[in-house]
Amino acid sequence: MRYFDSGVLLKLCLSEPNSAEAVALVQKVRDLPPMTALHRLEMKAALGQKCGRGEITGSECEQLLADLGSDLAAGVFAAASPVWPDVFAKAEALAVAHAATKLCRSLDTSPSRWRWERPSFARLTNDRQ
Repeated sequence: MRYFDSGVLLKLCLSEPNSAEAVALVQKVRDLPPMTALHRLEMKAALGQKCGRGEITGSECEQLLADLGSDLAAGVFAAASPVWPDVFAKAEALAVAHAATKLCRSLDTSPSRWRWERPSFARLTNDRQ
């Protein structure tokens, strides 16, 4: 299973720079892209931010949120339920080990930014970090 961060998944819903690349990456993978509670939160917040910045209209935002809900209900994404205390314990350890030398934020060491310990769970992100 490949992990795609919410920035990649958002590009499946919106026409943005690198959207075509994101679609191609997801289509290359045999499995459905995993969707965690963190993905849902980040995607909904990102859509709200785009609306607040005027990048999309309120009605576009509402439609995109409805589409996301429909996609989730239809099984377009694979439901993923990591053990969050373990995930955040690993993120905390990474923050302690690397924040001073890499100047990373907590989100840079969070589940949406690091490669999971399972070798089959490779990370794909648009982040430059």
